[in-house]
Amino acid sequence: MEFKCKFQVSGKVLEIGETQTFTSGFCKRSIIVEASKDAEKYSNPVELTLKNDEVAKADTLCVGDGIAVEGFVEGRKWDGPKGVRYFIDLNTKSIMVTEKAARPTGAKTWKELVALGAAYGENEESVKARAKALGKGFKEMTEADWQKVAGEIVAAHTPNPAGEAPSEVDDACDEEMPF
Repeated sequence: MEFKCKFQVSGKVLEIGETQTFTSGFCKRSIIVEASKDAEKYSNPVELTLKNDEVAKADTLCVGDGIAVEGFVEGRKWDGPKGVRYFIDLNTKSIMVTEKAARPTGAKTWKELVALGAAYGENEESVKARAKALGKGFKEMTEADWQKVAGEIVAAHTPNPAGEAPSEVDDACDEEMPF
């Protein structure tokens, strides 16, 4: 008989991790949620794990969103060279957005653009790749260029009415951007 221990967590999204894919084909993604109502005084960050088909559920989340999550607690034992260790995963099965965070829609500087990307769950490398795709050097970029990249980020993370998946940015960079 298999026992499953259920859990429920609610709070604000602090971080959305990148999807990790392993050679076996297994993939996982982490979400860090602040589960305390008074986080400044009593911080309670909780790492949630999405596995395989569940990882796409994080695509619509943004940092600052309020969410309610349900899933199962999974544990495993690992007998390694330094002895036995035990690991616990909060394997997330359902995510409900309870409050959408206000999201920026524009950027006038590189710093604002990186913050906008983070609000939509993109890391700085992804934002650099989008900026590089404009074909200009960092010093040549204008406020209009920052706005264009910001618009691409917003569009990539906003569901479209046709239900089509947003296009992926090419992360391949041939030369290093100086920022």
